[in-house]
Amino acid sequence: MTSGEVEQVTRDLDLAALREYRDAVGRRTREVVGGFKTPDWEGAVTPEGVQRAANEGAFGSRTEMIVKAFPGRPRATMLSGIALLHCSTHMGEAATVRAAGGFGTGV
Repeated sequence: MTSGEVEQVTRDLDLAALREYRDAVGRRTREVVGGFKTPDWEGAVTPEGVQRAANEGAFGSRTEMIVKAFPGRPRATMLSGIALLHCSTHMGEAATVRAAGGFGTGV
């Protein structure tokens, strides 16, 4: 983002709405993962499954890379890795923003 874009987001940010969104995502993630059964974690990721998720827009701008990289990998590794990496990426982004704003990393 440009400096102007960052300033605009900062001016328009509704912190309560952002917190509500974060909490909703956490609740939904726990709900989805809590519903997984043993077979959901077993075996390998199939090309058909990855393509189905891609067709539903699950991967955003990373679709091409994921469609090539995921098939054949263990399902448990991919499912748990996605959940952990996605959250840790946002935590790193938040720490960067806090530090850039002079508030420390919050860690």
